[in-house]
Parts: sequence; structure tokens; C-alpha cells
Amino acid sequence: GNFVSNSQNNNQHESRDDVSLRSKESQYRGKLWECMKAHSDYYQPIIAAVESAKKAVRKEAQAVVAPSSVGRDVMEWRKDPKVREEVDKYYDFMERGACKESWIALAQCWYAADCAKEDKDKLTFMLGECVEAHSDYYHPVLEPASKVAEEQLFKELDAFVLTSSDQPKVGEDELTERILEFMNGGDCKESFTPWLDIIIEEAEAEAAASS
Repeated sequence: GNFVSNSQNNNQHESRDDVSLRSKESQYRGKLWECMKAHSDYYQPIIAAVESAKKAVRKEAQAVVAPSSVGRDVMEWRKDPKVREEVDKYYDFMERGACKESWIALAQCWYAADCAKEDKDKLTFMLGECVEAHSDYYHPVLEPASKVAEEQLFKELDAFVLTSSDQPKVGEDELTERILEFMNGGDCKESFTPWLDIIIEEAEAEAAASS
């Protein structure tokens, strides 16, 4: 499926509870992140893993918010009704969100013959940052990026556990247990626990919705 159909389906089935959970998760995640940075001497391995995952998110998000169709000549994509409909709906979705100004600036740059690559890259980065900051609305375009980030995060965490273990390999369950033990052993346990509870609640809600 494409972005338009996916985002429409997501919006149709999304409840206020889903939005509320995402908002709470973002709030608790922010508090946990600030706490970990304040105690970076202990949490540095986790911070490094998260930073690596955030880079993966940003890269994927930039690819999504600036699809190849955006860079096409206006007259070219208007010749194809299906492409025109897809792009028009994508434009409408992007402009309804909080990142309207960043989006329009990037689109105008794409269409300008004298817009330098450095300017495109800068505007794309700024839009990606904005979309990530307003994920409650833009989550349909961030879903592919989130999957990549999750893979990257677990890869980094796996490396962290392995470097502190004599075992050549650990299973996913044991990896989770070790990370939980590490997080609960630091000064940010009080911030970590409510965030983890929200993550579990989100997973349970998602499982219930898909069953």
C-alpha cells in the first residue's frame, strides 16, 4: 500500500486512547531522557544506542517526507492522474500539520532550479526534525522509520550486552532482562518505570486491536 491509503486507514481506526498513549509515552520518554543525560556516566551505553537509533529514524524520516515524487517537475506529475492524486493528498496531509512552513519551504526548494543541494539537505533535515517533534500527527510517515530505529536500537543494545558478557550470544529474552536490570540499577529507575508501563500498555492495546 502507499502512504495515502495507509494514513487514511490509520486515521480511521485510531482512537483517542491511542493518541493519549502516544502523548504520555512521549512525555515520560522526555523525562527519562533528561534523567539519563543528567547521569550520563552510568547511562552512556544506552544514550549511545538511542542516539544511533535516532540517526536511523532521521535518515528514514527524511526519505519519507521528501519522496521522489516531490522532486518531479510539476507539469510531469500532473500528467498522470494517479500520481497527481497521490501527491495532492500527500501535500494536503503535510500542510495540515504543524510542519507546514518547513514542508512548503522544502517543496519550493525542490521546484526551484537554483536551489543548491546543500539547501535541500538543510531543509530536509529541518523538516525531518519537525516531523519527529510532532509525531502525534505525522506518525503515518514515521512508521517505516520507527521500525528501522527499533532494529538499530536492539543491535546497539545487543552489542552493549555482549561486550559485558562472557557468553558469545544471548537470546532476546535474556537481552531484555539484562537491559531491564541495567536500567533499574541506575538513578533513573523512577523515570524508567512509568515509561516502561506505557510501552507495555501500548503493546497490549496494539495486540488487542489486531486480534
